[in-house]
Amino acid sequence: MTQWIVSSSALIIIVVLIRQLLKNRLSLKIRYALWLLVLIRLIVPVSFGQSPVSIMNTMPDMDTLHFTEAIIIASPATQTPIIPPGDHSTAPSADHPHEQASAASVNYDELVLGIYVLGAAIFALWFIFCNLYFYFRLLRSRRRVRVVDFPLKVYALRWIETPCLFGIFAPSVYITPKVIDDGTKLRHVLAHELTHFYHGDHIWSCLRGAAVALHWYNPLVWLAASLSRRDCELACDEGTIGRIGENERVPYGDTLIGLTVKKRSPASILSGATTMVSGKRAIYERIKLIAKRPKTAVFALIVLLLLTLIAAACTFTGASRNKPDNSLPADIAAASPAPEVLEPLVLPSSSPEPTIEPEPSALMTFTSCGQTVEPYTQLMWKNTWNGEAFIFADGKPLDLESVKDEIPEIDFDGSFSVDFPSGGSMTAGSELYNEDFTLYEPDDESLYYYGNTKLYWLDPGSYYIVFNIFGPDGAYIASEYKYEECGYYAVVKLNAGKSAYEPFHPDILKKKQLISAEMSVLGEKYTADEEMLSELVSLLGSAKKCSATGCPFSTLMYLTFSDGSVYTLCPAEDSCNVFTSDGLFFELESKKERTVWDILDVKLHFTEEVFDENGNVVKSQEYSWGMLVETVENTYTDSGLIVSSKRTFSDGWVEETSYTYNSKDDLEEIAIFSNGQLHRRTEHTYNELGQLAREVTYLEDGNKYITYTYEYDNLGRMYSKAYFNHADSGNFLVVYGYDKKNRLISETTYDAIENGEYSHRYEYVYTDDGGQISERYYYNENNSLEAVWKYEYDPSSPDTRLVYSYDGSGNFIETYRESF
Repeated sequence: MTQWIVSSSALIIIVVLIRQLLKNRLSLKIRYALWLLVLIRLIVPVSFGQSPVSIMNTMPDMDTLHFTEAIIIASPATQTPIIPPGDHSTAPSADHPHEQASAASVNYDELVLGIYVLGAAIFALWFIFCNLYFYFRLLRSRRRVRVVDFPLKVYALRWIETPCLFGIFAPSVYITPKVIDDGTKLRHVLAHELTHFYHGDHIWSCLRGAAVALHWYNPLVWLAASLSRRDCELACDEGTIGRIGENERVPYGDTLIGLTVKKRSPASILSGATTMVSGKRAIYERIKLIAKRPKTAVFALIVLLLLTLIAAACTFTGASRNKPDNSLPADIAAASPAPEVLEPLVLPSSSPEPTIEPEPSALMTFTSCGQTVEPYTQLMWKNTWNGEAFIFADGKPLDLESVKDEIPEIDFDGSFSVDFPSGGSMTAGSELYNEDFTLYEPDDESLYYYGNTKLYWLDPGSYYIVFNIFGPDGAYIASEYKYEECGYYAVVKLNAGKSAYEPFHPDILKKKQLISAEMSVLGEKYTADEEMLSELVSLLGSAKKCSATGCPFSTLMYLTFSDGSVYTLCPAEDSCNVFTSDGLFFELESKKERTVWDILDVKLHFTEEVFDENGNVVKSQEYSWGMLVETVENTYTDSGLIVSSKRTFSDGWVEETSYTYNSKDDLEEIAIFSNGQLHRRTEHTYNELGQLAREVTYLEDGNKYITYTYEYDNLGRMYSKAYFNHADSGNFLVVYGYDKKNRLISETTYDAIENGEYSHRYEYVYTDDGGQISERYYYNENNSLEAVWKYEYDPSSPDTRLVYSYDGSGNFIETYRESF
């Protein structure tokens, strides 16, 4: 026990020092990964062998016991102490102080052990209780939010302080209501929590709580838990920006500031939920690192590896000095009673497993080499409604060997694709196995994933690809805000021959002449003409290798060269100008932000609109990959004011919004309905000058949720905006400043909860013509300059601008393009 305490405490100190020493020279993900070493040491109580560099070599030998003490400890408390032969004294007495001291030492050890066990049990029970209480409170008040193409369930609650990811086996994302109505915040929050999910942070949070419960007495462990939780968020920020794109770096930072909550209590360390944001001080650190992200230097990585190896050798091994032989003499051992042999415990037989039949309908199809097959499917689990409650039942684990005769085969090449005819199913991951049913793990980087499936430049041979898919399977239960759902295994055998296509690398354009480029999207072929080819050569030739991204990839582009060779690449399908090939990722440089999709005029995502005679949009339909995602239908008054808006999603979910106006055509009320039930209502109040003075939002139960109040100066400019959250009493105040040309030049935020304490401030500088912002400055709570953004505008691209970011000392950080 002593060795466990000393070694784990020493390792925490070492990691904290490494973290501080290399904090500006390591990526945030690597810094977070350091805590894995500490977690292993805290959970594993044993050491691995002996070492001359072990930290325990500096400690006195605490395992040496006096001879009599060893006998007393070895004897059951209910038995008479064993007296060595030849010693005819009857029992410890006042004449034998050493024996009394030994007995007292044993009692002290037992007392300390009892206190430790009691404390660990209390913290463990508290950890379990807090998370169970949190879980059941979520169940009672959560409301399902339908998010298209998002792999996790999303729920909204009004009482949580910050968005979070919660759950071990089926984690879900929980968001605050103020996030739902802000598309940018919602996108950032979902990307953040999805990064938590891919990092496995919902599991690490629980392991962190378990470590704190085991070491409740050690303040260093509480410090480690707090720091690792902070590094978890920093690593998640880094991963999220990689997911949403560099041009979202500043808006993402604004989202974090907008969601700042009060400082979290130490008890939050025992929570199994991830958090989006916490107190102001932690947010300022994250904003600073978002503005100037640390990059891993090679020498820092080498130093880190050396220090990590030394730390592991010092803290995971025991002392190497020779130990005295504390074993009992043979004659004493012979006198000891033999241990009682217990009869083996016979457990009752388990209850029979539920019988579940898989659905007969096709969940997905695989297409390759002109062939289309339906995979072998097996039910993993099913959640069904019995009229009163949802019943969850587990299926059986997949055994490929036992079902190999039922698995269909398909020839594999670069045209491999997956389709979901059932419409509602989504993938939750996939794995590739060799023909002998061992997991395929290539030595190189030829394996990577994208979107709804995986694509490989495979070596010739046979493989099994296994998809884990889930989706709705039945009616939506409005009272429970959820669908009946099911999960399946889907398996197909791939027979891969030698590919006729090679992975593309930008250097190829320096050696060969490109004569053709084409892609097939949703059954339609797109071929580049001469002008397109010229632009493609320029775009692809400028590509530079970059780190892996979380962008969706699914469609191959085929590039044919004058010598007859054909190469392939896979472009990203979101706003990131990135492509991947054979496990490598490349970033494309384009002044006009043109992508390969734009060059070939491929419309991945588009909206069709219908207008009335007054130019109002009465119907719009949004498509993604040829599928209708949502339909919006609007109605208007004769004067062109919108009266109602009905939004119908592809899964049948309907959201309706109604608008009410006063006699001056000022908006008085907005009411939002979800599937016919009132969800939220906002009332607007105006002053005598017709300016918006107050906004009050009510929840479906009629209780007030959020109130905004606005004040104006004598020139009619908005002077301040005050926010009050009735659910948690949170509030803040924003004061606006203007120049003589009525241009906004400052936004100062005060934390009204802390008696008007200054929080942060933005200042703006405009171009010479006064039309656009040229510079933006960010000052922290100490009124110190932390970040500067300078903007450059391109007349040919009026909706975007180049951003040059600097830290508070004027050091250049990076350049990126953003929409505004």
